[in-house]
Amino acid sequence: MLFSQQFFYLLIGLGVLFGLPAFWLFCRGMWPVMTEKSRAAASRGLLVNFLIGVPVFALTLTLLIRGGKTGQVGGIIGVAVASLVAIWGLAGLTGLALHIGGRLWPGCTGDEAWRALWRGGLVVAGVLAIPFIGWYVLFAVLLAIGLGIRVRMWFLRVPQLEPQPASVAAPVSTPAPLPAAASPLPANAPPLPQAVA
Repeated sequence: MLFSQQFFYLLIGLGVLFGLPAFWLFCRGMWPVMTEKSRAAASRGLLVNFLIGVPVFALTLTLLIRGGKTGQVGGIIGVAVASLVAIWGLAGLTGLALHIGGRLWPGCTGDEAWRALWRGGLVVAGVLAIPFIGWYVLFAVLLAIGLGIRVRMWFLRVPQLEPQPASVAAPVSTPAPLPAAASPLPANAPPLPQAVA
């Protein structure tokens, strides 16, 4: 194997390890309600999500193959549709990454919930970085799970999140003044020197 091929595989692995968690954090930042719905769908069983996603995956693969047989324009349309469906499925995996991160690091809640997504995303991306099995088999399985999560989200009711305004700062509390009778100096201490103006 040439060094250029090894370097190419290294770049693919680094792209998966850094790109997917960043994509999932982007989804969390842009669509928090969608992320919570996908987390709820992911927490209801991976096998069901996989079985729901397999027909969508098979249909997309069929469109890609048929599009390639119809000529150059059909191939371009097939690749475009398959790419959009893959991005849609990867967005569904945001819920899986958030679910895994929440189970492995249960302390990441509230304002720290993004850390659970980031860490869970690194776990899922690490699984996808396993040579050959992760690149092909597990990627197809996880993509089918992501598609199943997205389809299942249509039928879920999740409470709406309250958006937090970014421009409003938290009120700063000032310490209470000391009572006038309480002095930090003992009663027999000499007076403090006064500053000369």
